[in-house]
Amino acid sequence: MTAASEGVEAELREPLPGSLMLLLMGIAMLGSLATHLVVPSLPQLQREFSTDYGTVQLLVSLFVIAYGASQIVAGPLADAYGRRRMLITGLSVFTGASLLCAVAANLETLILFRILQGSSACFGLVMARALIRDISAGRNASALFGYLAVGTSVGSTLAPLFGGHLYQSFGWSGPFWFMAAFSLAGLALAIRLVPETVSTATGWASLRRMPSDFAGLLRQPSFLIHSGNISINTALFYSFIVGGALVSNRDLHLSPAEYGLWFSMTAVGYAMGNVLSGRAGQRYSARPTIVVGAVAVLASMLAMALLDAWVERSPLTFFLPMTGVTLSSGLIMSNSMAGGMALDPRRSGSASGLLGFLQFAAAALFSFIAGHVAQVSQSALILLMLALAVSGLANATIVRPATN
Repeated sequence: MTAASEGVEAELREPLPGSLMLLLMGIAMLGSLATHLVVPSLPQLQREFSTDYGTVQLLVSLFVIAYGASQIVAGPLADAYGRRRMLITGLSVFTGASLLCAVAANLETLILFRILQGSSACFGLVMARALIRDISAGRNASALFGYLAVGTSVGSTLAPLFGGHLYQSFGWSGPFWFMAAFSLAGLALAIRLVPETVSTATGWASLRRMPSDFAGLLRQPSFLIHSGNISINTALFYSFIVGGALVSNRDLHLSPAEYGLWFSMTAVGYAMGNVLSGRAGQRYSARPTIVVGAVAVLASMLAMALLDAWVERSPLTFFLPMTGVTLSSGLIMSNSMAGGMALDPRRSGSASGLLGFLQFAAAALFSFIAGHVAQVSQSALILLMLALAVSGLANATIVRPATN
């Protein structure tokens, strides 16, 4: 390593400025914020465009699909053209797409621009992860990934409530105007605060290596283990989201508003878990933290299964153990994200994108499975989630000390 490169490396390993970390948390929550802000407006959009509810729900489902699938492209673009340039591009496109959504004249056009929103929103999360990996290292990176996840969980928790107020004040277009303003502010701050952390971006030559880069990552057992940790825990959570909504209405007789309040417990649990992960990541290595988290996830799911079998069903017996699951998952997710991205610093953008793609692929698959399983019974849904928790612990215990 040359003296110049050593100087750059040392500069990038300085503590992350608080203002930059807050900005990264904000842009990372862009996807979760945009997913949930529009939900309270869906009934009004159904009436506005004279369509059925299944069609108007495409504004959410297609956004999520675009958000997950585009991550596999966003990561290699970050390696090829730099984090700062791709972040500014993604925020610019998201701002424009949000404005076009707000003035859309028909549902087809609105759906099209929602897909564009989803495709560009993922750049916030992918670039935030890559920037943290570039600037920080080791346990400090794990801690910062934990704090980054706090931002996304806060967005998921507050967005439905805030989206309802925006709808009441400004109509169905209110959430889209807010998204445009939010991303525009993020864009202005990114131009001012975000440094370029890749000095060897090689453009098209790097993109041509994308298949071999992905293949190289997938050939590494440690990457597969870390991606398995992330995917299994995400699948468990999305199984609960999809199946839990049906169970809460059919078996627990909760109204949508009551379900939202109980569900917020799980989001708060995930935020608390990531705060704990951030603190633990500065003191302990990844392996014991991941294993402890996986054990606690399984213990929480066993508690849910036992309560379902022996105690009269209530929201408390369903949501309180799930809060334990999400809190424990917080110990796993940030450490595995840091571990998966640390295996090859030259491919950290590609690793971020591939991890995100696999994560959302698992979410999509198990959302579909859980939707069918929950129609059978609440107990069947809990057994599916318990099986995922067992798989998660089995996968987590394979992590080698070398992947800390």
